[in-house]
Amino acid sequence: MDILVYEHILGEEFSDKSSSLILHEAILIAKFLIKDFAELYPNSKISLLANKKNKKFFSDINIEYRDYNLKLVDDIAKTHKRYKNVLILAPEENMVMFNLVKNLENKGINLINCNSDFIKTTTCKKNTYKFMQTSKEHLINSYLDYKEIPSKKKIVAKISDGLGSGDLYIFKNRNDLEDNIAVLTKKHFFQDYKEGKIISINIVSNKKKFKIISINEQIYEHKCSNEISLKEIFIGKYNHMNIEFKLFTQSVMNNFDGEYGFFGIDAILDKNNNIFLLEINPRLTTSYIGLRSSLGFNPVILLEDIDHKFNINDNKIFLEKIKNER
Repeated sequence: MDILVYEHILGEEFSDKSSSLILHEAILIAKFLIKDFAELYPNSKISLLANKKNKKFFSDINIEYRDYNLKLVDDIAKTHKRYKNVLILAPEENMVMFNLVKNLENKGINLINCNSDFIKTTTCKKNTYKFMQTSKEHLINSYLDYKEIPSKKKIVAKISDGLGSGDLYIFKNRNDLEDNIAVLTKKHFFQDYKEGKIISINIVSNKKKFKIISINEQIYEHKCSNEISLKEIFIGKYNHMNIEFKLFTQSVMNNFDGEYGFFGIDAILDKNNNIFLLEINPRLTTSYIGLRSSLGFNPVILLEDIDHKFNINDNKIFLEKIKNER
């Protein structure tokens, strides 16, 4: 099962414009994923398509070099001829992931990704919520105009297609928001603040069914008075609530089609164990790099055999620290 992996940050012509945090995460995810594939398919060719200057980060991984004389889709299609499958790692921001997957689908390339329709729907958080017709009990009130939120209530402002946890703000009330309104952009929308634990769910799908691999807690910290960012992830911390989160995930996914491979859901768990959707990530997420340590086996096995038996309650809790820039 020959596989070509394309990671967008590592494949960019001018990747030095990316933050060191994003570049570091991209390197780690690519290393873990390619090594996991190589272990499961030792007689196959597993390679990373990347900028030649990024080869220094991958001494033990085969690299295919980007040809910047070609459009990205044409370059992947050309390189793909030496492989059977392609896996795309790219941000949803500005429809990068959607456009790339859609164009590759049009070329008939076999992708280990959620399909483009699923990506398009879930890229915009506001659109995601509109599709949740059968799961409204899991939604947090959302607004285009913050003035619709009572003036004394806390307000969350987030980017509709934001990259990771970037540009995420919490304001104490309407006055606090208006005093700091310069940090917001036209892409921001608003939600009621919901007290609780921030949860990320790692999921794998074979197109016919999905399986929860890990239920993690995300810890955020203040970068400044209003902006928050991801500090660390406790992989597997809420695996003991597998039944509750399976019901929640099933309820959410009943509204969508087209999931395949690794993807994730972020949610809030309140003190009464109610679960509220934050967003669906239609791609493999940063927490993948802690899965092997938590599971005790290669997570790619689940792509090959989704019925592979393991008890999620036996997973170890693994701390993955996120080194945010200051």
